[in-house]
Amino acid sequence: MKIKIFFQKFYKELLLLISIFFSTQSFAAPPGNRIDRPIGNGQCLVSNNFNEAFCQEERKFALETNCINQNEFNSLVNYRAFPVCNRRNQLVTWCPCYNNKINIDLNFENYDFENFDIK
Repeated sequence: MKIKIFFQKFYKELLLLISIFFSTQSFAAPPGNRIDRPIGNGQCLVSNNFNEAFCQEERKFALETNCINQNEFNSLVNYRAFPVCNRRNQLVTWCPCYNNKINIDLNFENYDFENFDIK
């Protein structure tokens, strides 16, 4: 009789553990797309050496080493950016690819110079 009760409790607990395991696995989110804007939060070096060939090689290497997934690869291509991965193949940030020139528009037409005191 004690053996029967033992197996009943054992099977109930086993069934509970299996159901918890499969319910958490079914609600686990697949790896998403972390690339949500043209430039990441990390620091990027601004250089003229980041041509499109360099960026393509970096994206391809990051995809092969599982630093990024295919959705992130496609986003980086659309944003014309390349990923920066650490030694553990984890995405740190992503930086834009500049061809030859960086255009910076400095427009001071609407700037209030009266509150700006230079001594």
